[in-house]
Amino acid sequence: MVHNNILEDVRLKQDDITSLTIQVTTQKIIKDPLNDTTSAQTEDTSAFKKIVGISLQAILITQETFTTLKEIPYTCNEIEYHFEEVITRRNRIKQNNQQSRDRVVQIFNASLQITTAIVKPFMRKYGELIEDECYSRRPHVHAPNKQVIYITYKNADSVNRFYDNNSLWIYGEMLYVTPFLMNNDIRENLRKFCKKLNGIPSNAQAIEFKEFIDTSDVVEFYIPRNTYTNETQKYAYVYFRSREVMEAAMDKLLIIREKQTEWSDPNVQSCFHCGYTGHYIRDCDYISPCRRPMRKNDYFRQIREIKRSHLNRSNTNSQQIPSTYAQAAARGTRRNNQNNQ
Repeated sequence: MVHNNILEDVRLKQDDITSLTIQVTTQKIIKDPLNDTTSAQTEDTSAFKKIVGISLQAILITQETFTTLKEIPYTCNEIEYHFEEVITRRNRIKQNNQQSRDRVVQIFNASLQITTAIVKPFMRKYGELIEDECYSRRPHVHAPNKQVIYITYKNADSVNRFYDNNSLWIYGEMLYVTPFLMNNDIRENLRKFCKKLNGIPSNAQAIEFKEFIDTSDVVEFYIPRNTYTNETQKYAYVYFRSREVMEAAMDKLLIIREKQTEWSDPNVQSCFHCGYTGHYIRDCDYISPCRRPMRKNDYFRQIREIKRSHLNRSNTNSQQIPSTYAQAAARGTRRNNQNNQ
């Protein structure tokens, strides 16, 4: 009945409103134990609340409908009521972010193991943080194992450092840091010169390429992860600061864990098994140089073979005829010592 009356008074159609609900706001009554005469058992089992207000919440389809609904009051018992916008927690965070954008930095390429609590101590070296405004978000729905970490400083001068230096090392991973208000043209120039490094070992980290990154002026070294297993892929995207540095880096031969890598364009597909280009996994015949851990029975068998070989060697040496006087004297001395024992 209330819904119909509101629709008639404000001249709205049912198609303009998605939902219309009534929400009752209550407040708990705190009793004074000195003036209360009821028993303690009644106080523990019953909760006293009073109705503070009743609100009507509507979810509208268009912004024009919301503007019309705010301008037209709803009259009930000669009292006018007006609709106001409900500020949700997400909208409140957006409003706060608009006021602090010049003090926010974005951190990309962080794995799920690196949380906001882990990043904070590393970022405190450059300035004081606002602890409540440091959080992480997924870049989009179809990236369950990707995250973007937002760090807010109290002073805007703490962000200026990341305009020139965009790398941050945390636990063997090279993270890509940019200020939130960085110009889009500058962002594109930093990621303009990119090459794909194929054939890297399994579960590789950027720290294994630290020497190459420091000498080749690398801006970003990104190793993607599998969406389902969260394991690192067999390739990496390397972003350089200039074309000359990129061409010079491609002439270098990189060997990591006895495995040689190769360079290619970013859009060239690589094998899922070995990471090299030129074939697919169904045609891959690559054998990893890494060996599996030795089993216990194989280890004991190897020990027995070593002992047997030493025994056979000693027996062979004892049966040989000495060719010199020194060998004969040494054998005689050894036999005399054994007899005396």
